[in-house]
Amino acid sequence: MKKLVFIVLTALFLTSCGKDDVESSGLVGKWKSENSDGYPKFSFAANKTFEWSVNDQMSSKGTYSISGSHLYLKHGNRYKFIFKVDENILSFSRSDAEFGQDFSSSYYLVRE
Repeated sequence: MKKLVFIVLTALFLTSCGKDDVESSGLVGKWKSENSDGYPKFSFAANKTFEWSVNDQMSSKGTYSISGSHLYLKHGNRYKFIFKVDENILSFSRSDAEFGQDFSSSYYLVRE
């Protein structure tokens, strides 16, 4: 019985920590480049999904997670970024060795 209580409490703790990370990160919302010459727009939802589009034509969806200063985007493959939200500016840059062509190396976006 003690094992069951421990497992349930651990699961609840881990679930709540993930939600708190997302909510306290400031990431949730819509973001765009200050110059609109083909740069993507991102939208991050509280349910850990995201969408990105380029020129409002090409669009794709995925899921994300946060661990400390790392942002993980899963869109087919999993991509790892270092990110920072400073008031209304979101910056994130690639921090892994394996990288596909879906995302550029660095972004500096403003809140829509």
